Amino acid sequence: MCQKLYSSDALSKQFAILVFLQPFIDIYRLFVGNGIEVAGISLVELINILFIGYLGILFILNQKRWKSFALAGVYAILLGVYLYLHCMNILKFDTGIIAGTAVNVAIEVYVILRAYVLPVMLLYMMVYIKTEEERFVKTAVGTSAFISIVIVVTNIFKVSYISYASYLEENEHIRQNIIEWFTKSPPKDLNLITSKGWFYSGNQIGLILLILFPVVIYYAVAHKKKRGYACVAVQVVAMIMVATKTAALGNLLVIGIMIVLLAIFGAVKKQLKENLKAIIALAVILGGGALLLNSSPVKMMISLQGMSYMQSKEEEDLEEELELFADGELDTKGFSKFLNKYYYIYGIQEEFVKLFPVEQHPQFWLAVISNPNKKQVNFRDFKMEIYEQILELNDNPGDQYWGIGYTTNFPYMERDVIAQAAWFGSIGAVLFLCPFALVFLLSVFNILRRFREKMNLYICTLGLSVCAGAGGALMAGHLIGYFFPVIIWIYLLAQLYHESKEER
Repeated sequence: MCQKLYSSDALSKQFAILVFLQPFIDIYRLFVGNGIEVAGISLVELINILFIGYLGILFILNQKRWKSFALAGVYAILLGVYLYLHCMNILKFDTGIIAGTAVNVAIEVYVILRAYVLPVMLLYMMVYIKTEEERFVKTAVGTSAFISIVIVVTNIFKVSYISYASYLEENEHIRQNIIEWFTKSPPKDLNLITSKGWFYSGNQIGLILLILFPVVIYYAVAHKKKRGYACVAVQVVAMIMVATKTAALGNLLVIGIMIVLLAIFGAVKKQLKENLKAIIALAVILGGGALLLNSSPVKMMISLQGMSYMQSKEEEDLEEELELFADGELDTKGFSKFLNKYYYIYGIQEEFVKLFPVEQHPQFWLAVISNPNKKQVNFRDFKMEIYEQILELNDNPGDQYWGIGYTTNFPYMERDVIAQAAWFGSIGAVLFLCPFALVFLLSVFNILRRFREKMNLYICTLGLSVCAGAGGALMAGHLIGYFFPVIIWIYLLAQLYHESKEER
């Protein structure tokens, strides 16, 4: 009985349970948050930590060859050295540069171990445990279908929460459902018609749906059943409702790529007639998705973003006053009062002027709003500007290698590699990201080594899912360091690795 508990098949089933639990944990997180804590750790975090710890114990019992832990031992030593040097470096940070900075070594180490090392441990285990295709596909499709249905149903009944909070309350219900996109004028704040269902983060849930989407399409094509294509259509609607660019535009791109793959494999294997029904069905869904996208909040947001570079009337009225500050010696107090009052006119969010106070950094802010491209539409680039200024002010060469630290209160950069490099330095970023890159590269190597044998629709689907996750992380972030999306992505990455090296 005990042996059965930690057999490879049993571990595979429990990995699947961990994946399927994530949407329910996320819903709990939205409604309860950190209301329940054990020893200062939220129940949400504790469930995942204990579950992965439990899997880790079973995994150790499963592995009879201790040589398999040699690599883990090397990684642990490197991690220990890094943690010491990282903590020593952040203790040198000038806390006066960023408002609200309170460097805390204990919290820093906890965040690194929980958000970055634990997923690496999970990846390490899953690389050794194979999941059969049927179980994997059912788990992935079931998880994706549940998320999509929750988003669509809560949107229709107008009980969904908005994807982006902006200046609104963190969790606010939508003002219009999908039907009202076509029957009513949109509200002034388009965030009010974006839908994340009952999930915690619109950005995360959009990325998760993008990662799982190729597998959902594969399920529809492979099983040739109407319910499969119904799942595809519902997910397209859900991803457009979320209204992140990653989800809304990514889903159409994924369908297009899958249609091309079906056509290629159909031609090569002389199964084009067999694949034609699937191609037509997907093309119809693609066309419907494109029409829906044209009336969606994300389309309106993109249009407004392009217009926001235009100079507003209020900005024109303030130009004279701004010129007075630019001439001669800067009146720091007067300029600070000016920008704290009118920051929104220049496309600057309040969080930035609070994070990097105008009183302390007047020359930086004067340069920002005096720039010809006054509107700070791309907040990712703007955060990078602030980060570079922080490096200059802190004047510590070690920051680039060991990082300024998560607890310095510097905000998330919304591009994973850049975010990790800022918080944890280039060495930390390599240490946390290399295991994922290594598994992916080994998978690619295995496929190329046996190209004719390995190239099929299933392995291309897995590759597309993994690349969708990596691309989303690079462009919009919210993957590495976040339990829900990274566990989903690891599940697919490990499956790609197994399929690349094993006989079918």
